[in-house]
Amino acid sequence: VLVCPPEELPSRTGPDARTAAVIMHHSDADELAALRAFLPSPVRYIGLLGPRQRHDRLLADLQADGIAPTVAQLARLYGPVGLNLGAETPDEIAVAIVAEILATTSFRRGGHLRDQLQPIHDPIDASMTSSGASPPRESLQCQTASL
Repeated sequence: VLVCPPEELPSRTGPDARTAAVIMHHSDADELAALRAFLPSPVRYIGLLGPRQRHDRLLADLQADGIAPTVAQLARLYGPVGLNLGAETPDEIAVAIVAEILATTSFRRGGHLRDQLQPIHDPIDASMTSSGASPPRESLQCQTASL
């Protein structure tokens, strides 16, 4: 757990292209500050926990402040966050979020394996790498910051 102002998060955590950030505060100002801090960072995934209206409001607030996220920045932004797994409880919501992060960082769309015609471990979905980014070859790692 790291306790600091939202705008300090990238400098205090050292995010890279293998980092996922999920933003949720009970303050729109703090969420906006965290979003401002992570959009220009190299994180691969930025999730906004909460309803679509909050996501849309935060983007409108950025525009009102003269900040226009680039197409590449918006492509890394996921809100509402998580795959549609029917999650209701906090534990289920956490699974849906982690599943979306894994799918995204693996350049996959998610979905039922039984509906996939090619082998499970075939190369990545070409449509997911249209941005020119190459998929990470290392396994995902979890970073924990301490107080």
